Amino acid sequence: MSNYYYLVAQLPAVVFSSDSTASLPITFDYFKGLCASFLEGSVLEQINSLSLEPSREPVDTGSCFLNSWYGWERSLRLALAQQRAAKMQKNFDSTDAATVTQDIQQLARTACA
Repeated sequence: MSNYYYLVAQLPAVVFSSDSTASLPITFDYFKGLCASFLEGSVLEQINSLSLEPSREPVDTGSCFLNSWYGWERSLRLALAQQRAAKMQKNFDSTDAATVTQDIQQLARTACA
C-alpha cells in the first residue's frame, strides 16, 4: 500500500489554465513509467489495459470500478449514437439499447440538442 503513496507523491500538481497552448505537466508515457516503478502484478496490468474507449462487448477487468465505468461509458456512447441516428432520420438497431438508463438517455439528448 505504501507504494501508492510514493507513486502519488511523484505526480505533478494539477493546475487549471485557460491557456489552450499550455503543455501538460506529465505525459502518458511518463505516467506509465512511474507506475511501472512503483506498482506490480495485477494492479500494473490494470493500468496498462486502461482505455478511454471501452470494448464493444463487456469484459471483466478484475476491478468493480472499471467494470462500472466501462458499462456507463458504453451506454453513453450507445445513447449518443441513437440520438445522432434519430437526428439524421436513420434507423438505429442495437440489441444493447434496452440497457441504456433514462438518465444516460437524458445526457445524450442534452449533448445532441
